[in-house]
Amino acid sequence: MLFEFAAALFGSANALLPIYARDILQTGAWGVGVLRSAPALGALIAAAWLSRVPIRRNGGIYLYVGFAITGVATAVFGLSHNLVLSIAALMVSDRRHG
Repeated sequence: MLFEFAAALFGSANALLPIYARDILQTGAWGVGVLRSAPALGALIAAAWLSRVPIRRNGGIYLYVGFAITGVATAVFGLSHNLVLSIAALMVSDRRHG
């Protein structure tokens, strides 16, 4: 619960997507749409994968690793100047709750 609280407290990058798409990635409204849909596509892929290969043991380890990967992906998104890398980072960092 502490990890979820920390993630919710610091929020996500979704509020800054229009500014990020316009000023850093030099895309228009279609770029914002693609960036906004990337976390949902990542969640869909993860749900499909987990329905095929469920986690049966050591769930805590997966939780810690997933939290670390989410943090790294958020940092990669923040430092990226490439649209494809930004989309991939947002697909990995599904943080739509903030």
